[in-house]
Amino acid sequence: MRPAVFSRIAAIAGMFLLSVSVNACDRPAIGPNGPSAISFFGAPSSFIGTTVQPSVLSFERLTDFACPSLPPFTTSLALSVTSPASTNISLSEVSFQFVGIDGSAGVPLRFVGNDLVGLFGSTVILGGTSRVFGFTPRSGCTIGLPRSLVMRTVFVDSFGTHPSTLNVPFN
Repeated sequence: MRPAVFSRIAAIAGMFLLSVSVNACDRPAIGPNGPSAISFFGAPSSFIGTTVQPSVLSFERLTDFACPSLPPFTTSLALSVTSPASTNISLSEVSFQFVGIDGSAGVPLRFVGNDLVGLFGSTVILGGTSRVFGFTPRSGCTIGLPRSLVMRTVFVDSFGTHPSTLNVPFN
């Protein structure tokens, strides 16, 4: 085999191994409610800690609204975020999707940039600190009894964007 061909194959194999190793370190940690932490691309030892309280949600039916067959409901929760000591992060997007006991999913309720600033003022979490964001999402008239709430978050820092998904059950 010629040295140039061997060098090219070695370079391609090296890029493949690097890609596999970086992606293996960039998986979220799994907590009791599903993925609950986000690792940074390029800095796998740094984590954004995310938890939802309560860990099992309850819901309240909304009787003020008329729906053909399924009344809407609401729940309250607190998203607690801990920033790595080395960097400030910002909460840039949150969405909630209710999933019924029959597997049906409601339309996602999405909060982005200005929505979050309107609710909380700054969305920055300083390096090494924690912050709590309270939410009271409401469902529409699309699902019966709720089984879980899928909460998707996106954080931004100097490394880029970091999505996370939490699945929180209802009692």
